Amino acid sequence: MEQGEAEGRCGVTMPGLRNTRPQWIAEKKINFIVQTGLTPGTDEALKGVPDLIDMARNEQDRQMMEILFANGEIQIPVFTPPGVPPGRLAALREAFKRTMAGPALLEEARKQRMEPQFVSGQEVETLIAKVYATPPSVVSALIAAVGEK
Repeated sequence: MEQGEAEGRCGVTMPGLRNTRPQWIAEKKINFIVQTGLTPGTDEALKGVPDLIDMARNEQDRQMMEILFANGEIQIPVFTPPGVPPGRLAALREAFKRTMAGPALLEEARKQRMEPQFVSGQEVETLIAKVYATPPSVVSALIAAVGEK
């Protein structure tokens, strides 16, 4: 884009953009046309930028977007193998939550222009369950729409 070879780009995360090209935002060198996510972004630069999911023409289109945008909500998941005892799983989740809120981690992230975003294991489970509960007809329509064979 800086060389004039392209006039647009999609699929950029705000934390990634703020980390790699903060001047684009500060100098208003880019315009945000639409947000792609399940929830509106909280970054000040996205204030007033419409959410694509709110433009869905019908419930099927909305469900298709939910599948496409789910990975952005999950962030970078941390997994355990199946069968972890519930008490151990709860302890791991609590430790991870506290780590993500730790002052040292947050300070180091700020130095690297990163914004850690904690998403709980329960939130990830709920979202995955919702995606897996999507009717097969919607999944088929999405596959057809994105051209996968």
